Amino acid sequence: MHDRTLIRVENFSKIVKISSLPNEWTKAGCSEGYPGWRMILKGKRFGADWSGRIDLWSVNAKHPMIGDVMRFKEMETIKHLARVPQEPKRWAVGTVPLGVHQVPLDAPCKEGRREYEEEREYIRLETLPGDGQGYEYKAFLIWEEGVQFDRNPDPDILWEALIWGQSRSGKTKNHGRLMVFKS
Repeated sequence: MHDRTLIRVENFSKIVKISSLPNEWTKAGCSEGYPGWRMILKGKRFGADWSGRIDLWSVNAKHPMIGDVMRFKEMETIKHLARVPQEPKRWAVGTVPLGVHQVPLDAPCKEGRREYEEEREYIRLETLPGDGQGYEYKAFLIWEEGVQFDRNPDPDILWEALIWGQSRSGKTKNHGRLMVFKS
């Protein structure tokens, strides 16, 4: 597989104060040469039949903690790839990362390879100069879990991502929601 181009697009950005997080951060290598931290949330934490994935990344010396003021960015990367197989990668049932989409392009490239564009969506938390001291924040980063959320549009929710899971029988169903909430 050869990367041809990489495009990063910032879809949403806001200075937030972290109010709650669902998991612990894990140390991850980062292509930018800095220490990296990641937290991957999947609906499978709620049951065997699940949907949704939220990827959080932070490129900082220390991981983000509750009470930190940071820049929250919803990012999207688009890679133009040339692959040897004629078809996109096959994922096992129930494991398809919803933040990854492979779109085949029309013409095969040289040597019988097929070209694809791969899109990935993720959240990036960035440290502000001075560890965020003196920055005015007008939003909170909040994690909620529950049986059901009110699906009526709430004008105070500026951004949200949902995951869910249920037992195979469908008797129990839970949801998780990461949101940026107006203060």
